[in-house]
Amino acid sequence: MHVIADHATDQPAPARRATARDQRYVAPTLLVDLIETAYRTPFWSPTQLIVRNLAQDLTPGAQFSGVFQFDGAVGCGVFEAVVTRSISARQLIGAAFTWVNLHGSALMDAFEAQRRRDPLGRGPQMTVMLSRPTLAWSFSGLVVAGAPLPAAPGGRVHGLLRHDKAQEPKPFSAGVIRQVTESATGRPAMALKFAALPTATLAVLDSAARQRAAVATLGSAA
Repeated sequence: MHVIADHATDQPAPARRATARDQRYVAPTLLVDLIETAYRTPFWSPTQLIVRNLAQDLTPGAQFSGVFQFDGAVGCGVFEAVVTRSISARQLIGAAFTWVNLHGSALMDAFEAQRRRDPLGRGPQMTVMLSRPTLAWSFSGLVVAGAPLPAAPGGRVHGLLRHDKAQEPKPFSAGVIRQVTESATGRPAMALKFAALPTATLAVLDSAARQRAAVATLGSAA
């Protein structure tokens, strides 16, 4: 599988110079796409896709977001979709794209001709990652919704991080600390500690923290 993150450019997460710098945030929610939980499918078009062996149960009408890429291509597409059919026994869903960013549309256009030449599913494989929301985050790590753990505690995961749906995802790597339970809902989640944060990914966290500070300032002034 072609991996989006360029780990040759990864840098250790910088030491925080102040306690406030590593404050824990609940909002704004960040979107996380884990490479270790990616799916591969040859069944896609610019309007829809089929995903098999899905680890989570999505029913018709459910909306979800994620990222995709193709082997050998530069960058990735970002999308939102809605489930149009689901076969639980086969862990299969069919979904229609409701939004795709410009780069994602360009990627699908570039690989569409190859796909049409082989209608039996031996055309270009799309690598799809389904986004997980953060329950909390800081400059040291994340608590991310979803289970099971993509690696055992003490293991390493790699992923992409973004602040909003249209933002270009940025890479990170993190150590798996443990599985936790979301206190409000009882749903499973995972605690991750950043192991490497490229400068571009750190900028995503900085932007989100500034947004949180601006919202708090407006709230106190109201």
